[in-house]
Amino acid sequence: MATRLGRSRTLHKKLTRQLRVKTVQLKRQNEEVVKLRETLRDLDFKKGAKRRYFSTKGGLTLAARRCLSNVGSIGVGMMLGCDIHGKSVRSWEVTRCIFMI
Repeated sequence: MATRLGRSRTLHKKLTRQLRVKTVQLKRQNEEVVKLRETLRDLDFKKGAKRRYFSTKGGLTLAARRCLSNVGSIGVGMMLGCDIHGKSVRSWEVTRCIFMI
């Protein structure tokens, strides 16, 4: 009986330590996830409920990349790896009078 009680205490200590270690690991991973989400939020170019429209930062970046890379309007979408119509690229350039010489 005493050995069985000793084994269960040892097992309890071992499991408690493992739980503590896993909890610390999860806290660290959650902190990393929060940092990555903040970074992605800063890099986010779209706005709206369905992330359908370009934010000001996104539109300006889009127009600048189009101007600097000397690529067609549709090519900018391929370059960024997202679904962009050529007209939206041109509208950001023309309506905002960006990079016009």
